[in-house]
Amino acid sequence: MQANAWDREQVNTDGEKLFRTAVEHHHAGRLAEAEKIYRLILVEQPAHPDALHLLGVIAHQSRDIDAAISLFKKTIKVAPGFALAHFNLGNALSGQGRLSEAETSLREAIRLKPGYAEAHHNLATLLMGQGLTGEAEASFRRAIDCNPDLPDPRISLGNMLEARGCSAEAEPILRRAIDLRPDSPEAHNNLGNVLNSLGRTDEAEASLRQAIALKPAYPEALYNLGTMLRFKGELAEAEILLRRATDLRPNDPEIHNNLGTVLKDQGRLDEAQASLRQALALKGDFTKAHSNLVFYQTFRAGVTADDLQRVHCRWDDVHAAGFRSRWGNYSNTRDPERRLRVGYLSPDFREHSVAYFFAPLLENHDPASVEVFLYSDATVTDETTRRLYGLATQWRDTNGLSDSRLADQIRADRIDILVDLAGHTANNRLLVFARRPAPIQFTYLGYPGTTGLSAIQYRITDRWADPPGTTDQYCPEELVRLPGGFLCYEPPEDAPLPATTSPVEKTGYVTFGSFNNRAKITDGVLAAWGSILQSVPGSRLLLKCRSFADDKTCQSCLAFFRARNIDTDRVQLLGPLASRVEHLATYHQIDIGLDTFPYNGTTTTCEALWMGVPVITLSGNTHASRVGSSILHALGLESLITDSLESYLSKARELAHDQARISELHAGLRERLLQSPLGDGPRIARSMEQVFRDGWQRWCSKPMS
Repeated sequence: MQANAWDREQVNTDGEKLFRTAVEHHHAGRLAEAEKIYRLILVEQPAHPDALHLLGVIAHQSRDIDAAISLFKKTIKVAPGFALAHFNLGNALSGQGRLSEAETSLREAIRLKPGYAEAHHNLATLLMGQGLTGEAEASFRRAIDCNPDLPDPRISLGNMLEARGCSAEAEPILRRAIDLRPDSPEAHNNLGNVLNSLGRTDEAEASLRQAIALKPAYPEALYNLGTMLRFKGELAEAEILLRRATDLRPNDPEIHNNLGTVLKDQGRLDEAQASLRQALALKGDFTKAHSNLVFYQTFRAGVTADDLQRVHCRWDDVHAAGFRSRWGNYSNTRDPERRLRVGYLSPDFREHSVAYFFAPLLENHDPASVEVFLYSDATVTDETTRRLYGLATQWRDTNGLSDSRLADQIRADRIDILVDLAGHTANNRLLVFARRPAPIQFTYLGYPGTTGLSAIQYRITDRWADPPGTTDQYCPEELVRLPGGFLCYEPPEDAPLPATTSPVEKTGYVTFGSFNNRAKITDGVLAAWGSILQSVPGSRLLLKCRSFADDKTCQSCLAFFRARNIDTDRVQLLGPLASRVEHLATYHQIDIGLDTFPYNGTTTTCEALWMGVPVITLSGNTHASRVGSSILHALGLESLITDSLESYLSKARELAHDQARISELHAGLRERLLQSPLGDGPRIARSMEQVFRDGWQRWCSKPMS
């Protein structure tokens, strides 16, 4: 609320003194005394605009919004040109959710006073809340033009630009806001978000910590810092910050969702899913939390394909069913032999595991057969982004577009085949696929199983990850099995050579290892690895993942082994290293890789094989638990595939005692991968193009709807 006077020349000298006394009380926070005098003035002068207006301000400050609105309207009735009264009326109406009336009042304030920066700012905030981002941005910029020294519109505009993916533009705007108001926690918080999205995490952390120092009970900054620290692997502090945020704002579903992701990263799946269920209880249509909840089921020991189908199809029923009536009415030319427009949609067109498997497909697509559109939802760009950009026929930056607008863009591009590369992983766009903007939709690569979406007709897999007749009935998508395997891996160009000898030849003891993420390392997996250590005297275990940057997570893992009388000096836990080269070089310390179950590794398994480390896998009854089998079949390493816990343990013991076999595998794995279907980019491209053509021809043969 703003509380300036209308026109003090209207008041006589005695009244002026009385009025000034009231204003002094008001400014000093003595609202009861001020209100008493304002009412006394109104007894003598019922049409006194200042007294009416400031009485309305007191009512608003006292949270009596109905009374405030009534008084502001009375003020305007006696002084229709009082811009400040229109401004405050707009703010009060906005607080009651009466947005149309609020907008009218704010626009009237601006009409009466075109240079009214605060009114432009509040109008922009109101418009942004209604999703009218273009108009909101224009109003924020007008507010800055009207008063370049007003920090609030800069803070809001910077936040808006960051949310839209324009962080580079937002940074100087927010830095200027901080120059104008150094003690603004909001400005430091928003700058922290911007710097984080620009990949400058140390600067971002400093800004967010400054915001919290200025305002310790600031849930947004606590949330943002906790979320950022999660990605740095600092999970214990991230959990503390997010729990503080939930204490301050217990009904905020976003905070419960992100707390769930932190708990998952610590391997605390039961607690993680409890947090996600709390988020959904607060917001039933919270697709992100629901996606996390169904995704995390994949990690659970004992999960079945039927379990996964049930929870994934529930997501479809809750969030996607309402779009089914909009399917159809495509303008695509039904020529079964023409060049196809294929769109790939992903948030991970950057340095990410998906790119290792997507790049060889993209690089080998036949431009005579397919015209490739890449819809990139990546929030940061890097060398991988730029490389993929150069391989696309058309590139669309989609970060910041609503699901509806993105679906409209895909329709406008007349995409024939749309491919999901994210499933239920972070920042997915399944609600775009739910609208079925392309006549044929596939899911591939980025998710270990069914999406559950009835809008997606096909899922790409192979006969080892999904043996015919075993999982088909649990997927709404039709399973399409590629010959030779559904994956093609592109090793990093900067990968060091494998070590010239296996580690055991130097150390005299066998080192087992796994670089899978902590959530995949269930208690059952840890127990199995503990049994292996106990059965192979002198052996060591090396585990590496981002979560092991956190001491609490490390201590929890070590306590598990200690409770089973395993000397923890035999277990080494590593967090992230400074570079990918250092990460890959760590495989030089491992003799035998151990896959996780029921959620196998993918990138980690391929990395290990590329670095000369054989991997033993345990196959289960779901896609996620059979990816290791798919990879090893592609290399002709069926001997490393097991189908029971007993055989998994036995295989690890056998191989550990066969140093000659370890050395033989170690020496030949890189070349074996290169010569296998897993290393054959043209194979994956031709197979996918044939799958696309088959799906297209099938659609062309159907009657038009």
